[in-house]
Order: sequence, then structure tokens, then C-alpha cells
Amino acid sequence: MLAVGVAGPAAWYLVPQSKYRAQATLQVVAQSPQILFKVIESQGNGGEEYKRYQKTQVNLVKSRLVLNAALQQEGVARYALIRSEPDPPKYLQEKLEVGFVGESELMEIALSGDDPKELAGLVNAIKKAYMDEVVDVELKGRTARYDHLTKLEKEYNDLLKGRRETLRKLAETVGSDNRTTLAMKQQYALESVASIRNELLEVQSKKRRLEAQLKAQVSGDEPLTLTSGRRISPRDIDRMIDEDPAVLNMMDQLAELQQKLSVETIHARQVVRRPGSEPVIKSLRSQVDGAQKALARMRQEARPGAIRKLQELEHSGQQTQKDEGQQELAMLDVLERQLDDEIKHLSDGNQTLTVQTLDLQDKQDEIAKLQEAASKIGSEVEALRVELKAPPRIRVLEDAVVPRTRDDKKRYMMIGLITLGSFFGSLLGIAFLELRTLKVDTMEAVSGILGLQVVGSLPVLPSRVRSGRAIARNSKDRIWHNLLLESIDAVRTMLVHAARTSSYRIVMIASAEAGEGKTSLASHLATSLGRCGHTTLLIDADFRNPSIHRLFDLPSEPGLAEVLRAEIETEAAISATPIEELKVLAAGRCDERLIRLLARGDLGAVFARLKDQFDFVIVDTSPILPVADALIVAQQSDAVLFSIFQERSHQAKVLSALHRLQTLGIDVLGAVVMGGEGSPYGTDYYRDSLQAVDPSPSKA
Repeated sequence: MLAVGVAGPAAWYLVPQSKYRAQATLQVVAQSPQILFKVIESQGNGGEEYKRYQKTQVNLVKSRLVLNAALQQEGVARYALIRSEPDPPKYLQEKLEVGFVGESELMEIALSGDDPKELAGLVNAIKKAYMDEVVDVELKGRTARYDHLTKLEKEYNDLLKGRRETLRKLAETVGSDNRTTLAMKQQYALESVASIRNELLEVQSKKRRLEAQLKAQVSGDEPLTLTSGRRISPRDIDRMIDEDPAVLNMMDQLAELQQKLSVETIHARQVVRRPGSEPVIKSLRSQVDGAQKALARMRQEARPGAIRKLQELEHSGQQTQKDEGQQELAMLDVLERQLDDEIKHLSDGNQTLTVQTLDLQDKQDEIAKLQEAASKIGSEVEALRVELKAPPRIRVLEDAVVPRTRDDKKRYMMIGLITLGSFFGSLLGIAFLELRTLKVDTMEAVSGILGLQVVGSLPVLPSRVRSGRAIARNSKDRIWHNLLLESIDAVRTMLVHAARTSSYRIVMIASAEAGEGKTSLASHLATSLGRCGHTTLLIDADFRNPSIHRLFDLPSEPGLAEVLRAEIETEAAISATPIEELKVLAAGRCDERLIRLLARGDLGAVFARLKDQFDFVIVDTSPILPVADALIVAQQSDAVLFSIFQERSHQAKVLSALHRLQTLGIDVLGAVVMGGEGSPYGTDYYRDSLQAVDPSPSKA
């Protein structure tokens, strides 16, 4: 309250006097106004896009482009508000307030100062410069885009006109612009070439046969001896057989079948990869084979008649046949040349048709693409022609007027914030200090605030009783010792029960910080386990500040450190104590190599061997918060038992240490409170019992 009482009046006098504030209001609509069509400028203006657009407009108002244009307006440069500034645009960028009112479409341009007339004039100048340099430029940009698209539309239309004229001429050349018709024409041309090639093959075959016959007549082939004694050439016999009408008819049928087979084979090669497997070709080949066999049979049957006829015409027809053969050979020569010329002409025409067809198809594809682009451009031109008449997206609602009163709202808000800040700052400071210094003051706080199960509590012995010599002098000191023994035996009983149910054999005694009784708890608990007959090993794993060896009056070396460095066997490092079942493994000498071995996890193998030799292994370690050694040891242990010193341990630090253990997934048995009440019955119960019973070590 004192801070509030001082801060309030101080803020009233220290916060400077309010200034005049002039502002202009503009409307920036979320969606670009449109009459009918959606153009590129009006797409994607809602939601996050509109927020981005708002930020852009705010930055444009405060840009040097707009501010310099405002400063160049008549009379603005003479304003005292900016005349003394070395960099007026920078000054305006810092002082100018531009923003949107809440979630609305209203954008405010405001400026605060001491001269109301200059403020209003400067704000209106900035507003006008913004409208001229940004809003009007955007509208001009849309108009320029419309002009550019109109020009582009004309270019595309002219280009399309030229391409269509070229396509028309090419279609006239090839006879059609239809792809199916052109494909049929190409197929017909190929079939015509194939048919003429077959005819040429027949002519060449006849020519070779006739040439052989004439050559045989000239060279005097060996004549055939007939039964009548007359001799005649086998060629003449074959020729006479070929003139038989039945044989000629069969030869015509065979030639027709062979021509069909050739045409179908050429056509199939253009359609499939293996034309020989087509059913039509197989059928034609079968018919050709049948016709060839029938022709051979007919020739054989006509042979005797041909011989008789040749015998009759042998003398009279020899000269006539020779003349006719030469005439026929000349005719076949002429026919062969004609067929060659026709094949060449058709092949050249077919190739030209193919090239022209491909050119026509390319032109058609090019025209289709140009037409698509021209249609899109035309649609956008028509839309822009209409939408250019739409209202602007940004318009002025209110010009800045000369303010008549100062803006005290900000001053009052600042004073209120300073006063409230002082009040709540004081409260937070007190709460923070209280939280940092809050200690564990009761056992109920351990379970209620820290969330730990209270396993037991140990009393803190008076300083005169901590020495063994005080026990024999008076009964009051013996009461304290018996109270300690009974308390530690209660903890032991809880630990033995936990070991039976959950197999907790290696238990680490931990604390958040040093001086919270973990070493005393570890030594007393290990002694109690040994006294009741459990083989127990007490390990000092606090390598940085070992103390177990001093409690039992043992040498500090060798110890666990030497075992981890493999300098000594584990059994050789273990020391005996006056209690037969209790053994001690000192810490040993600490060095950098030991810390590396500890972090590597070598301690787990040592603990595994010790678990086979002892019923319980109690491990005393360094505090959890200062160093990481305790967390490494805890990961190799079965469970952790917390030592909390009443009125000394801080709640925040205990919670931090507990959180680290829980993060690593380590089981926490609970907590033993040092300095707490020894028993719910109080110390009077032990004082009364000593009068009747001689105290002796209790058995679990």
C-alpha cells in the first residue's frame, strides 16, 4: 500500500501533460468492390489475405514515398512541427499513428502534438499523399493492365488469323483438314503401291522365264526323247502346258491369291508387330499353298497332251514361237519400266502427303493453344472493362479537423497503469521471495505439497549425545538414543517390506542439497539392517565429498573409485565393521577418469555383482541439484529414498530434484524427515518405558 501511495501522486506529477491529437479516417473494405465479374485484383482478399493487406497499407502510409510527397505539398514544409527536424520523414515515421480500429475496416491516420492547426494540416497532407501515391496509382495500374490486355488480345487475334489462313491453304493442298480422312488417304496410297509392286513382281517373273526359254532355244538345250523317237525341249513342253486354258485359269487364281496375301501382309506390318500370326494372313497362305499344289497337279496331267501338240507343231511353229517370245519380252520390258515409274511416283506422293499431314496437325495444335490463350485474354478484357467502373476499395470517410481539446485519455491510462503496476509488482515480488525461501516445516507439507510418502522421521540428537560417551552418563541421553534407534528401525521395517513386494535391493539415499541428512540416514539405515541380520553393504558414492569412511573410522582408499577403474577387485575394496552383517565400500580417490566411467554406465555391472552377494545395498551419493553424479547412480539403483531436513530443506528445490528423478523414470520410495517427531506417542512414551524396561536394540 505504501508503494501505491507513493507511485500514484508521483505519476500524476511526472507523467507529461497530454497533447492535441488530429486524425483522419479511411475505409479499407475487405473485398474489392465488383459489379459483376471477378478479376485478378478482386480474388483472394478475405481472411488472412485481408490482414496482410491491412499491414501493407499501414506500412505504405508511413513509407518515405508517401511522407516525402506530403512534405512537398504547399505550406507543409513551413510547419514548425517538422521544420526543426533534421530528417522530417524519419520523425513522422516515429510519431505518426496508423492502424485499424479493432477488427473493423476503418483505418485511422493520427498525429499528436502541441499545435492543433499544424497537426490537422499535416495529417490531411499525409492522407492526400497516400490517396495520390498509393490508391490512385493502384487504379491507374488496373487501367494500364486493361490497355495492355487489349493490345495483347489484338496481337493474338492477328496471329490466329494468319495461322488459320496457312491451315486453309495446307488443307487445300492435301485435300482435307480432317485427320481421319487424311489417315484413310495415306492407307489407300500404301495399298496402291503394294498392289503395283505385286504386279511388277509378276511381270519380272514372266520376263525371267521368257528370257530363259529364248536362251535355251538359242543355245540348243538337250531335247527330250519321246516314245515315238522324236526329241523336243522340256521348256517347250512347259510353255505348251502354260497355254492350257485350265492351267492359265489356275495360274490367274494363284496370282490373285498371292496379290491379296502381299497387300494384307503390308497392311498388317503397319498395325501389328507380328503380321504372320494374323488369321487372315494364315488363311491366304493356306489358299496359296492349295492353289500351288492344284497347279502342279494340273500341269502334270496336261503334260502328255502338250507333248503330242508339240510334236505336231515342232516343225511349223518353232520360228513363230521365237518371234512371239521376242515380242512378248519387249512388251514385258516396257511394262516393267512403266510399273517402276508408277511406283516411284506413288511413293514420292505418299511421302509428300505424310509430311503435309504432319504439318497440318502441328498447325491445328498450335491454333488450338492460341485460341485458348486468346479466349482467356478476351474474357479478362471484358471483365476489366466492366469492373473498372466499380467503386474504389479505399475511400476517405473523414478529413482531419483542428482538435479543440487535449487527449487526456492516454495520460490518465498511463497514471493508472503506473499505480496498478506498482501495486501488483510489489505483490509479485513478495510472492516470489516467499516462494524462493519457503521451507519444509511439517511432515504434512512433505505429503501434501511435495507429494511424497512419508516413510519415517528421525530426531536430531543434541550435540552432547552424538558422541557415544554420553550414553552411559544419564538416562535422558539414553532416551534420545533409543528414540533414534526406534525411528530408524521403523524406516528399516518399511524398506524390508518394500523389498519383499517390489524387489528393491539397491536403495540410494538422496537429498536436493547438501546438509539435509542423507549421509546420517544412509549410515543409520545400513546399521539397522545389519543389526537385524540382513547382509548389508553401505556404499559411499559421494566421490566429490566422501564422509562414510570417517563415520566408521576406515581408510578412504581403496574404494568404489578404484573398483570402477579396475585397479582392484570389488571384494578387496570392501571393509568390515563391528557389526558382522554390515560391510562398507568407501568412495576412493576421485579423478576425471572416474567421472567419465561413471557417466558411461560401468556402475551397473558392479551393482549387479553386489546384489548377488548382499541382501541390501545402501548407497550414499552427492546431492541431486549441484552435480549429475546422483542422477547417474540413481539410474543404476532399484529405488531412491529422499532425505528431507525439517526447517532447512526448501520446497522448491526438493520439487526440482524430485522432477529430475521422475523425468528419468526412477522409482521413489518416499521421504524420511530429519528433525521430525520421532513417534506419534511423543518422547514421554520412551521416558516412561525406560523406567520399567532396560533398553536394548530392537529387532525387526
